[in-house]
Amino acid sequence: MREPQMKILEIIRNDRELQQFRKEWKEKFTDPFPPWNYDCYGNIDDYKQKIKEALESNNSKKICETCISKICERWSKFLK
Repeated sequence: MREPQMKILEIIRNDRELQQFRKEWKEKFTDPFPPWNYDCYGNIDDYKQKIKEALESNNSKKICETCISKICERWSKFLK
């Protein structure tokens, strides 16, 4: 199980679109960039889509509002 997780983390780290999203996130929000979580996102494309929606709506909390599992509520406690 560790190997697939490492592969996803590597993909996330090297994805140019996510790098751009991270930069935009830092410019728009004071909230931390949302971490990857298997329970919250079906796949990398879903993760990217949720981040994109939050950026486009200027609402960093939108990610947790659309989360299927609601496990990210722990992360959202850091959002003010």
